Amino acid sequence: MRRTLLSLLFTSLSTMEIFAAPELRYRVSFPEPHTHYAEVTLEISGFKEQVLDVRMPSWTPGSYLLREFAKSVEQVYAESEGKKVSYRRTDKNTWQFPVKGLKSLTVRYKVYAFEWSVRTSFIDADMAFLHQTSVFMMVEQLKHIPGTLEVLLPSAWKQMNVALPQTASGVFSFAHYDDLADAPLIAGNYETADFKVQGVLHTVAVVGQGNQDMDVFVRDLKAICDTTTGIFGQHPCKNYLFIVLNTEAGGGGLEHANSCTVMMPRWQWNNPTRYKQFLGLCGHEFLHLWNVKRIRPEALGPFDYSRENHTDMLWVAEGITSYYDELILRRAGYYTREAYLEKVAAAINDLEQRPGRLYQTLAESSHDAWIREYRPNENSKNTTISYYGKGQVLAFLLDASIVSRTSGARNLDDVMKALWQQFLKRPERGFSNDEFYATLDAIGGAGLGAEFRRLVESTETPDYAGILAKAGITAQNPGKPEITLGISTAIENGRLMVKYVERDLPAWKGGLSVNDELVAVDGRRIGSNLEEVNRLLISGTPVQVLVSRAGLMRTLTITPEEVKRAAWTLETQSDRAMQRMLQMLLD
Repeated sequence: MRRTLLSLLFTSLSTMEIFAAPELRYRVSFPEPHTHYAEVTLEISGFKEQVLDVRMPSWTPGSYLLREFAKSVEQVYAESEGKKVSYRRTDKNTWQFPVKGLKSLTVRYKVYAFEWSVRTSFIDADMAFLHQTSVFMMVEQLKHIPGTLEVLLPSAWKQMNVALPQTASGVFSFAHYDDLADAPLIAGNYETADFKVQGVLHTVAVVGQGNQDMDVFVRDLKAICDTTTGIFGQHPCKNYLFIVLNTEAGGGGLEHANSCTVMMPRWQWNNPTRYKQFLGLCGHEFLHLWNVKRIRPEALGPFDYSRENHTDMLWVAEGITSYYDELILRRAGYYTREAYLEKVAAAINDLEQRPGRLYQTLAESSHDAWIREYRPNENSKNTTISYYGKGQVLAFLLDASIVSRTSGARNLDDVMKALWQQFLKRPERGFSNDEFYATLDAIGGAGLGAEFRRLVESTETPDYAGILAKAGITAQNPGKPEITLGISTAIENGRLMVKYVERDLPAWKGGLSVNDELVAVDGRRIGSNLEEVNRLLISGTPVQVLVSRAGLMRTLTITPEEVKRAAWTLETQSDRAMQRMLQMLLD
């Protein structure tokens, strides 16, 4: 009897070993951070496959451009139980390992990380910011299983934050590769603070020297987060992390499932205008917790990390979110009604002054983000629009339409709430185009979806005045007259260089080209200021423009024209009957 029990126990243990679940264990360290390298170890065990494809992502969700992170990977080495395991490269970002008969596989490699942005990784002597898709390879056959990440810090670094559950000192868990990929990590020495929204702990890590007042920033950030969460009435996270990177210049932000990364010029915190813009950026990335990370077009998750994931609904993901940037600041008390409407009018004018609005639809702009939005050239303004900019404008018009159609009973918030409830019922997939427009009908009434689908899928100019008048806003466009050649210039080495030629305006018709140096107009040498050129212009009177093109001189005949630039203004109507609608739209 005793031998039988031992035999059964041995058999059970053997069966458990044979059918043990596969495991993934990542480890990252920075033995010489001043060289900008991370050293990564990936331990894989319990697999049943005969081949494992270990793959470096080519892009990162939220930033729609193939960045080819494999270019920064080097010194890939693998072993199993002390013996080297060979591999072959099957494409630009895949290392394939034959693992038949192996119980485990350990892969080691280094990543060079020295690109300062919110969508890439950066390591130096003082800190490490890891954007995980640019650091951690995924095992294609096991990307759906949970794992752990161990982070080993240099002794001088005392802090680390990442929006993953911590299981031990320096060890974090993730549910699947998408979970790991969507949790950037910051390490070093920096300032932190906490606050709560609906009981959810929010941690703010401000990295790098700057003139921030942490108390003021946390107060303002909490107000933004409270206002945003109030739209949906439900916070989707157990905790949330703001990674704020103080930078010498520039900016940007990127959303994640339980965190975000934003950049702020280090000495601009006491600049009221720049600071308010930064609060808007924080609000934008925070709203993405709902719109994009959960409410999303079908193409935006689950992801294919090796190729483009196209959708013509990025205007919903980014444009509607951009609309809420300013609206949330207004609701939180950072803008007056008048200042808010000036912001909206500026967005309309930016769109209507862009020639590309007549050539690219909002749906095309969304779909072509991968090849156009992140790869602009000197002709982009003539051929394209931004799904951020036009999406923001259409979101405002959509909000106004819902408010007027429902006599102030509903607004765009109700669309977002409805989409949120749809996500909760089926979190495994995003919405289709038809489902989105059907939601507009359900909230704003029959025909609303078709009306805005037409505006999204055509280059038709919206009826700004007509749409807004019904919601209590007077929209006027007297136009801003301007005598112009239709160019933009920049000073390069003391020379006045043409950097942009506007479609169908005089310079375009007269043959002026980008990278021409402007030398003289009608025999008069010009200085380094475009205004000096414009003062010489008379509408309808041709001028002789002497340019240097690729080192050769030539004279062009160009006839200036007077054009009227879009100059929309927005004002609230005083009619009492409109006040409820104005409150729903503006407050």
